[in-house]
Amino acid sequence: MVNRIINVFGARVGIGYDIGCSFKKTVKNSSLGLSAHENNIRFVVPSFHGYAHNRRCQLYHHPLYVTGFGLEDIETCERLFSSFNGLAPVTRYASSFHRHQAIDIYAEQWDTDKYQELCKYYYLYTSVSSQLLYLLTTYQQRRSY
Repeated sequence: MVNRIINVFGARVGIGYDIGCSFKKTVKNSSLGLSAHENNIRFVVPSFHGYAHNRRCQLYHHPLYVTGFGLEDIETCERLFSSFNGLAPVTRYASSFHRHQAIDIYAEQWDTDKYQELCKYYYLYTSVSSQLLYLLTTYQQRRSY
């Protein structure tokens, strides 16, 4: 998997894994060690799991302290899988076909909802940005008179 990530994304990639600190050592001692080092691959522990690790591990592997991860907490998959827990009581007595169908419909709806939220955020962001730019330009024009 790490080899595929390096081949597809190249250098300077961050990989989040529940045991990223231990996995970093495993990769370093494997045949991928040199390639991972040359491509500056960084391993982090997701935020939720990071607090269970000791302080030294947190300083080197918590996304809050590793440059390049921004505000990402590396827990998106955990939230997605957690949201699927609501399907368990509904599909408990369903056939295999209907269980898979419910999961597929749920995932498709989750995807649609996320795209709608992303579009709404982008619209608001660009709208506010253009208003601020207009105000700044107007302010600068008035000061130059």
